[in-house]
Amino acid sequence: MRVRAINSTVRERVWALLQGLMADPDAGGSTEHDAAEDSLNSIRGKAMHAITMYARWVYETAQAQEGASPARSFDVLMPEVAQELDSRLDASVDASRAVRAVFGVRIRLLTWLDPEWVTSRAQRIFSVAADGPFDLLGSAAWHSYLLYGGENLETMQLLRPQYEIVIRDLDRTRPSTDGHEQGRPFGLPDRSTMALDSVERNLADHVMVMYWHGRLGEDPGKSELVRGLFENGNRSVRHRALEFVGRSLRDVGQDLDQGIRQRIQHLWEYRLEAAQTGPAAERSELEAFGWWVESTALDADWRVGQLLEVLRLAGAVDVDYLVVAALADLEEPHLEAALRCLVLIIGADTDGWGVYGWKDSAHRLIQRGIASGEPRIMELAIDAANLLIARGFHEFRSLVSPER
Repeated sequence: MRVRAINSTVRERVWALLQGLMADPDAGGSTEHDAAEDSLNSIRGKAMHAITMYARWVYETAQAQEGASPARSFDVLMPEVAQELDSRLDASVDASRAVRAVFGVRIRLLTWLDPEWVTSRAQRIFSVAADGPFDLLGSAAWHSYLLYGGENLETMQLLRPQYEIVIRDLDRTRPSTDGHEQGRPFGLPDRSTMALDSVERNLADHVMVMYWHGRLGEDPGKSELVRGLFENGNRSVRHRALEFVGRSLRDVGQDLDQGIRQRIQHLWEYRLEAAQTGPAAERSELEAFGWWVESTALDADWRVGQLLEVLRLAGAVDVDYLVVAALADLEEPHLEAALRCLVLIIGADTDGWGVYGWKDSAHRLIQRGIASGEPRIMELAIDAANLLIARGFHEFRSLVSPER
């Protein structure tokens, strides 16, 4: 896109207008509101967003005029922006959560414009209380970043100290509407459970992105962020982390770097070992492995072996309709293990409703097992069919001959 050059007169007039808007008393609602949402519904908040767009405008104009990348520095290209941003990080000048939230929403853009500025100001943007966690302004910026700032490795790397603060502040004591234990919000004022859960789930996503790309080492148990996420995080956070990896595996298909493959397998084995040695109540996070099962980027033997262990430990698995479909597609060498998994899935579905989502895939898998001619496999297939028939799914009778 071609950028129109800004002459000095227009630039001065635009900046004067923005400064006038920043003097407006309208700076957002109460602490119970989403600070980022308030920033879009208040004069000063919208003016702060406009300042970040002004900064991009100035940078892209300089880029177009110079024919190359100009210095990524507010002080060099736009000292007026540097002065205004610094003043808004002084709570005695501006104590608006909506204004501070803009720093979180726009942190990726700010990092692109001046990474050194973000590094040097991160402690002020995400300010902390005396007892360690973020204060109200720091929380407004951090939660706005997690909810709306996007996932960018450069930004994540710059904010490593802030991730460490948040991870240390997680715990498992907050009751949840889904019946599981969840961690308390880190320095957040009263908000809905749904909003809190979104913040914490996005935190899990960010840590997994960094680990996936090798920014947190190869051993998850030795990474302060990964280990802290799972040791301090609630069930929802831990489950979300594993689910996010599984969903990501579905997106990449078979093209997966060997280093990434090894890291995520190490991650899973780290969590499986914790479940095997920990209390049974903590094992439900393993259900997220259902998202991993259909990934052809992972070895089929490894996938089906881990699935068997999950079903034995957790007793259930997420997205069972995807899991059974993936089992039905496995090649002949994995047929016996696939049927063992199916028998366990049928047993776990006590109310019978889940069967409707995967009965066609189960029919195909059982049919393959009976047709295999291998006694052990045939016996497993017939057992699976009989379990389903006993549940009232009489269409499986056609797979079991009267002679058997």
